[in-house]
Amino acid sequence: AVSQYPDTPAEVWYKLGYAYAVRKQYPPAIEALEKYLTFPLEQADRKRGLALLIRVLLRQGDYEKAIARYQMRIQEFPQDKETPTLVQELVDLFLQLQRPAEAIATYERWLQQAPPHPRQEEMTLKLAFLYQQQGEEERAIQTLQTLTRQAKQIPVRAEAFYRLADLYAGQGERQKALQVLQEMQAALPQAGEWQRLASYRAGVLYEEEQDWAAAVAAYAAVLRGEGGDETLKQAAAERLEKLKPLVAEKPAQQKVPQEKQGQP
Repeated sequence: AVSQYPDTPAEVWYKLGYAYAVRKQYPPAIEALEKYLTFPLEQADRKRGLALLIRVLLRQGDYEKAIARYQMRIQEFPQDKETPTLVQELVDLFLQLQRPAEAIATYERWLQQAPPHPRQEEMTLKLAFLYQQQGEEERAIQTLQTLTRQAKQIPVRAEAFYRLADLYAGQGERQKALQVLQEMQAALPQAGEWQRLASYRAGVLYEEEQDWAAAVAAYAAVLRGEGGDETLKQAAAERLEKLKPLVAEKPAQQKVPQEKQGQP
């Protein structure tokens, strides 16, 4: 048993835990790694021990202890380059366990306290999506609006515009949705495929508004240029063909009712 070696140096405890883990003997692996973490360790060694312990706890199915160790690792090393990945893993674990409120709280806590990091914008976008999934649409809108104004990464900013428009459309606010899509197309001409997606989404909204000419123009924009998602282009082409007869039709002339004799 592990307890037979109370005076073993820290590195041996780590190697013992690793050896047990390789053999899928998770309880003694956990015991050895917990012992390893009681020693005064260099930062790199402590991070290594926590990382392995988290993996073993997950394989053991001890999710509560894994969550606690994730939180310990994140709190102890907030500026480490690997920490954002661990935050995302913890969020994914909460979602796997169907605990979205804790996933949201994990994102919020990290985004409020973390130093600047390239993944912050991506995580903020995912947070907005979680808000929307949980029915917190106003918080989702506020978060997406902030990203449309401040995000520096073009794909993140473009997706924020698109999701914001989609959210408005889901609320029946088609004009707001169209305005957001137009703002995106003006602000991010270099957004590539997001431009095509925005044009296609606008086309659908114009159809719902029965603005056939605008819908045709939107679908035509999807088809312009080389490359792009062929499935999206095919869908736009099919919708375009169905709309062309509607645009070509002349508005029916309104009949003026004849005045009855004797009426002024």
